[in-house]
Amino acid sequence: MAQGWWGRARGLLGRAELPAGHGLLIAPCSAIHTVGMRFAIDVVFLDAQGDVVRPYPQVPPHRLLIRGGRGAVAALELPAGTLARIVHRGGAEDAEKANKWMGIR
Repeated sequence: MAQGWWGRARGLLGRAELPAGHGLLIAPCSAIHTVGMRFAIDVVFLDAQGDVVRPYPQVPPHRLLIRGGRGAVAALELPAGTLARIVHRGGAEDAEKANKWMGIR
């Protein structure tokens, strides 16, 4: 978990990768950027109850601002492709619904 102002501001900057099975929870947080990052990430914005407010799969490096939307209080940064793998475990019908929800074609 990114703690304190500096930890939240720094996030994953300076890292070469985010290994599979790892993530970074940033709280409080309602927006992120990937400027200066070397790799794409999946981002899930969460509300105060820990429910998903907005998912962003495959966010490339060098994006200026990604907003979490109404009610977002935390961001979970995951290795790129994590959301797609989680979604596809639910079967074809669930995956199709989830892909539409996340904007994946």
